[in-house]
Amino acid sequence: TNKFQFRKMESTPMTVYFKDGLQEVIMLELVRSATLSDLRKKLIEKGVKPDKYHKYISNGKVLREEIPLQYQRPSSEPFDVHRIDMGIN
Repeated sequence: TNKFQFRKMESTPMTVYFKDGLQEVIMLELVRSATLSDLRKKLIEKGVKPDKYHKYISNGKVLREEIPLQYQRPSSEPFDVHRIDMGIN
C-alpha cells in the first residue's frame, strides 16, 4: 500500500459498540489511532461515568491503555466493548 491509502484508512472512523451490563448499547465513532483513554472521553461525553475499578473488555481480553484500539479489536466486525466492575465490595 502507498502512503495515501494508509492515511485514508487511518482517517476512516472506527465504530465501537459499548455495552455496560443491562444498559443500552452506545455506538461510538473513534479515529483508528484512538486509545482506551479516548474511548473513556467519548463515554463521558455520552454521560457514562468511568470508575477506577472498571475494566474494558473486547473479545474476551482486557483492553490495554498503551495500545491503539485498532490493534486490539477482533478481525471481524462488530467491535464490541464491555465494561466490568473489578472493585471489591
